[in-house]
Amino acid sequence: MQFKQINKLPKKSIQKSIEEAVVSFVKDSRVENVDDKGFYQQTLNVIADSIINNGTRQFWLATHESEVITYVLTHVSIDVDNTKCFWITQAWVNPKARGHKIIKIWRDKLFEEAKKLGCKHVLVPSSRGEKAYCRFLGEGWHKYVTLLKKDL
Repeated sequence: MQFKQINKLPKKSIQKSIEEAVVSFVKDSRVENVDDKGFYQQTLNVIADSIINNGTRQFWLATHESEVITYVLTHVSIDVDNTKCFWITQAWVNPKARGHKIIKIWRDKLFEEAKKLGCKHVLVPSSRGEKAYCRFLGEGWHKYVTLLKKDL
């Protein structure tokens, strides 16, 4: 099983498994007042953009026998202190692999990528609260900002 950044369209069998993983992510996210179909489609659009345009967004994937084990969406931006910041905007782990040691190895690979890109910070938006993610992310995290949204 290899965890790597994806730069080309995966096989059809993997594409189907990615779609199923995104469905699971949307259900697991527990985001209030969000249209699940819109969230699903937006996620697929970001994945496609990451693969096709190969820009500042990255799509990371690990599979086993055509089944997605984890996927992660990341991008780099400039933070308020004018340094590069590595965003992990979505991360989903197959329930079969949750709690497995390999996930932390992959997490560390993301942190190394952030360092390689010259980032000084990692940001993770969370809809499930800090505790759910800190088990995966490790120690040293702190609440940074509250995100507010107003419908127009």
